[in-house]
Amino acid sequence: MKKLLVICIVLLIVEVARGNSLYPFNRQVGVSINPRLEWREGEYQLYFWCLDENYTDVTKATVFEYDTEAVGWSYGRTWAQVNGLEYDTKYYWRVDIRMRRNSWDRGDIWYFTTETVPEPATLALLGLGVMMIRKKGKP
Repeated sequence: MKKLLVICIVLLIVEVARGNSLYPFNRQVGVSINPRLEWREGEYQLYFWCLDENYTDVTKATVFEYDTEAVGWSYGRTWAQVNGLEYDTKYYWRVDIRMRRNSWDRGDIWYFTTETVPEPATLALLGLGVMMIRKKGKP
């Protein structure tokens, strides 16, 4: 039993070490619809990232040509805030890191699935709780 546990941990470490992406984790489920993408630091601190529902668009994207839903470049910052993704949707993403002049370390493509739509009853209860607090605070 202990040997199997060690093997699983090693496989997870190898997967994280291989890619440029760090969070959301590969295959993660229940990610916020407003996630903060995070990746490892590179030598030149110049990054290109892309995200899309379409695997092929993320695969084909380059620094100079892309057709993805969200894309960005970053200098010195190893994260990007993405807002307004769809609920219960699988997104593919990748980060490329500039290594030297005109040379990029192409990251592995990872995917995550966003959280499900909150139940209407839950939303109604949350709203009721806010109303009750307001009423209680009035003289």
